[in-house]
Amino acid sequence: ESNSFHCQSPPPPPPVDTHQHFDLAKEVELANQALESKKSGGSDRSKRSGTPSQKLQMFLSPPQLVSGVSEKIKCVKNEPIADLFPMVTVMFADISGFTAWSSEREPAQVFRLLETIFHSFDKLANKYNVFKVETIGDCYVAVTGLPEPRDDHAVAMAGFADECLNKMNELTRKLELILGPGTAELRMRFGVHSGPVTAGVLR
Repeated sequence: ESNSFHCQSPPPPPPVDTHQHFDLAKEVELANQALESKKSGGSDRSKRSGTPSQKLQMFLSPPQLVSGVSEKIKCVKNEPIADLFPMVTVMFADISGFTAWSSEREPAQVFRLLETIFHSFDKLANKYNVFKVETIGDCYVAVTGLPEPRDDHAVAMAGFADECLNKMNELTRKLELILGPGTAELRMRFGVHSGPVTAGVLR
């Protein structure tokens, strides 16, 4: 007598709420506006530099990516959301000497350095239409060629990295007056590579 086995597939995951991103962005916007108002005494600085939600959408989920993801979710709710981007350039940049420097500073001083430098990089990313992926400690990760392909991805990234290098040297010289000796000696290291990548959304 043969044994029979029954295999039942697990139930499909619940549908993804595509509006959740924008609700989260709204909460971040309100929190940042409150913080900026407290720091600046109710100034209008946040309006001049763009709202936090606009920055979130530009750097974390640009409109093209949000639109593409929404359409794919509608079509294949239970399938992975991923694409192959055949020609992109990825840049990793980190601060040389940061570990030793930060070990002798107060937490507020460390974050003043990182916020000042990376905020200036964000502005340059806007200028060169570079997609900022994330920051990890003192590492800044960015890419060109996605979500929208572009033929000049390598040239654009080279220009972006060059301006970041010059801006880093300029800012560290100014920050040394606030953050103490050794700040101007910090340097930015860049690693750049061009080729194909697979990018997607983890749900």
